[in-house]
This record gives sequence, C-alpha cells and structure tokens, in this order.
Amino acid sequence: MPGMGGSRESSKTLKGRKMKTNSLSTIRTFLVCIALLLGMTACGGGSGGGSGDSVLFVGTVANTTDVARAARELPNVEVCGLGNCSTTDDLGVWMFEVPKDLYTGGEALFTLNRNGIVAEVVVPNLFVDSSSVAIDFLYADDGSTGVIEVTQDGMVTADNVPTDGMDDSNSDLNDLDESERACQIVERSNITTLDSVSMITSTNAADMCPQEIPAIITVANPGSIAFEYEITVDVGSITVAPLTGVLAPGESQTHDGAYLCDAEQSFDTLINARVTRYLPEGSDPILATDALEQCGPGVSTGNTIISEPIMVELMQ
Repeated sequence: MPGMGGSRESSKTLKGRKMKTNSLSTIRTFLVCIALLLGMTACGGGSGGGSGDSVLFVGTVANTTDVARAARELPNVEVCGLGNCSTTDDLGVWMFEVPKDLYTGGEALFTLNRNGIVAEVVVPNLFVDSSSVAIDFLYADDGSTGVIEVTQDGMVTADNVPTDGMDDSNSDLNDLDESERACQIVERSNITTLDSVSMITSTNAADMCPQEIPAIITVANPGSIAFEYEITVDVGSITVAPLTGVLAPGESQTHDGAYLCDAEQSFDTLINARVTRYLPEGSDPILATDALEQCGPGVSTGNTIISEPIMVELMQ
C-alpha cells in the first residue's frame, strides 16, 4: 500500500480533514445502504464497520459524478485495492474487508477493470483508525476515472478527486458550448462548511455587547474549481466578518461573528455561504447566477449554497 498513515488533525486545507458536504451522491449512498441491509456498515453517519479485526471498504462505480444528469451505476466492474478485489453487483456496489494489522491508511492505489480496460485511481487521505471507508468511483463512458467521494466512518473526507483522464486545470471547458460549459462548472464545484456555531447563549448585558462569536463559520471548497462567495445571515442581529471570500480547490476560510444583543426573545436563524462567481483555471470566470441560468432548469443548485442553523438563547 502506498502512502503514509493518515491523521485526523485539522488543517487549512481540506486534504485529510473531515467535513460536512452537500454533494450529489445521495442516490449512490442509498444503493450502498440497500446492499448492506444486514448492518455491516453505518448508513448516514453511524459507527458501523467491518469485523473487529478488519476495516470494511464499500462503495459504488458510476459513469458520471452527477446523479441528476442520467447517472448510471455500473455492474460487473472489478474493483481492486489493498490486496483485495470485488466485482460490482447490479446496483454498482462493491465491498471487501482489509485486516487492520495490514492497514496503514494514507493513500491507496485502486484499479477498476471495466470490460477488460483497466484504470488506476489513487484514493487520498485514508485514516489509519477508520473502521469503515465508503468510496464512490467514477468510470465515465469517455474513459475518465476518478474518485467522486470518500466517506470514512460516516464523514466525507474527499470530494471530486481527479485522476486518470480528468483535467484538473478545467481547460477542457473551453471546448464546450455555453450551456454545457456552465453545467460542468456548477457540477465540478462545491461549497461546504467544516465547522459552524450552532448555539449562542446571551444575557443581553450591556457590558457584554456586542457579543463576539469567534469562528462562527468555516467555509470550504472541496471541488475542483475556485470560486468567490458571500456570507449572509437571515436576521440582522448577527453579523459576520469578513462577508466575502475566495477559495481555491482544497482551501478553507474561517469567519468571525457577533451577536448585537438586540433581540427580545430567543430565536432560530440560518447562516448561509453562497457561491457568487466561479474562477475556473484556464477558462473565463462566470457569475454563479449566469452559470445557473445558462445551464438551464435541470441544473442542481445544492452545491452552490450551504446553510447552517443557529439558535440564540436568551438567559434570564
């Protein structure tokens, strides 16, 4: 197994760090959960995994990264890695276990054998102490391969990792017509949060106001396209600084906040991070509103905005 052991230490980049995501793999996850109905792994964030002496590896192989645009799970693809192999079933699901005493984490080389054509895919940032690892692979009809998403012990740790046949510079966007270019930009992008404050407790005391909220939200870019973004809060009682930012792929930025102590009763609200402009390397930038309009009504907007709840509780 190539690579060094992974860790769970935090970082300014996303590589190797757990993060929340609003990716487009819901259907793929559902298929895996059906295949594992006997409870071998956790679906949706539990602590399930392999037997006590092994790490469970499970996932899917699909022909596109976007289930909203005619995704097709691929059966009869042989997936090999870490000294084991498994062939996808009719739902595109593969699965095997790796002995814990042979598992070192880090990065691992996988091969996908589709109709006798073998492609290599490197999966990064595997944690040595994981008990279950779910990997969704891409094997597109044009021969492109890559990692759509990696989930370890129920938490997403990698998203849209380009490998064989995938151009990380996104220069191929220049060869597409306006609509398809816009769709590809949206699909290859993702805005998410690594952390956010979910509750603020206050007495509204004058000597404590405004009440500073350090690191109220940390915004991240797990996609392959840089973007500009803005932060908004649904009520004026909470402020955030800075209100805007720019993130290259794999980067994150933390924003501080403050509660202005002007509410008369406890309340719930949302803090939002929204992509405002895409900055694809090797291609022209485009406003997020223009990209969504050009792509058309079928575009999925789930990876253009992320919202987190905040509760403000006033103490008597």
